[in-house]
Amino acid sequence: MDTHNQLIKQIKNHAKEIPCLHLAFSSVFKIVETYVSDIGYNDILKQIINNQEQLVKYTSGSWNHAQLNYLTIKKEILVIMLCIQNFQSDILNQNFLLEYIVLPPILF
Repeated sequence: MDTHNQLIKQIKNHAKEIPCLHLAFSSVFKIVETYVSDIGYNDILKQIINNQEQLVKYTSGSWNHAQLNYLTIKKEILVIMLCIQNFQSDILNQNFLLEYIVLPPILF
């Protein structure tokens, strides 16, 4: 039971550090970050206001059985397409920066 309580406390502490989402403004420059790994992807939409980055939206997913067998380059292209599709309402007809990050494999 003591281990359980410690885990709950750790989860609560991590939850306190989760940044708040902000409303997207169409007139503000956007940054789209996309992370890809062998098991899935994460996409983050941020905007710059007063020289500070604000988190607007995020999405993540894991690869299905077929996608797990894709070549790395195919996963990389797919995640960029999914990212733009997920955030299209906020980046349509706007300039934005796409930051692409490849995550190292996770060993268990």
